Amino acid sequence: MIEIPIRPITNQSLNVVLNQQNCTIDLLTRGGNTYINLFVDNVPIIQGRKLSLTKIIPYNYLKSKFFGNL
Repeated sequence: MIEIPIRPITNQSLNVVLNQQNCTIDLLTRGGNTYINLFVDNVPIIQGRKLSLTKIIPYNYLKSKFFGNL
């Protein structure tokens, strides 16, 4: 398991390599909720997904676009 360090600020963008994939993760806070955007090689995989305690990926329809769990 890889831990991705995030800062305690409301909005941030991170570039990280996950499972040999160049990923950009945007974390956005709106109205007390945090949302995620995930891009692999600048291709949007997830946009505007509300974060919760459940896994974001894997979903069957995303397995061909992102390899791994998030």
